[in-house]
Amino acid sequence: MATDEQVQRVLEVYYDGLSCTECGASVRIGEYECAHCAMDFEVLLREWAGRLVDGLGGEEGGVRENM
Repeated sequence: MATDEQVQRVLEVYYDGLSCTECGASVRIGEYECAHCAMDFEVLLREWAGRLVDGLGGEEGGVRENM
């Protein structure tokens, strides 16, 4: 079960927001390409997920490998 600290870290990364690196449009949950310029968000979403995992992995217990 997630701790309050883990939930807070997820929210911090989420509230940082994501913007298209080509045109600056906001990325909405569930989008895989920019609605404005059609840029693929694969790299952007992978970087975001990496920040999320890094944020959770720094505490005792961290992210479980077998999730």
